[in-house]
Amino acid sequence: MATWQQVADYLRGNYKIHKETDTFLTLRFGLPGNRSQFVTVKRVVGISHGDERSEWVEIISPVATVDQIDVARASEIAAGWLCGGIVIERGGVFVRHSAPLAALDTNELERPMSVLMSSADSIEKELLGIDRL
Repeated sequence: MATWQQVADYLRGNYKIHKETDTFLTLRFGLPGNRSQFVTVKRVVGISHGDERSEWVEIISPVATVDQIDVARASEIAAGWLCGGIVIERGGVFVRHSAPLAALDTNELERPMSVLMSSADSIEKELLGIDRL
């Protein structure tokens, strides 16, 4: 995959899309124990290497709001992960991973989506004790 359109087409062809815009697609996954987790895949354009603009794909999964969990503890849990990290955005706590879009292949999309989904759900379960969705 090398373009946002190819990523979006791949996701549409392989998953049920919960919500979609020109720049993101959100998927909802069912998990064991009657749990579920959202994962959003976004197109992000950023500046790297000086003035060069580059396209990235951002994979993000919600955990809780900042007032619901111990964010420091969530960050400690995420410290040992190879893929993804904890971020706070608009009052929410998320697990996020980003990769350059130009050289992205299926495994570089599928694996991080799976890891982030299960990581976010794991923190949610451990620190909240409930399924937020």
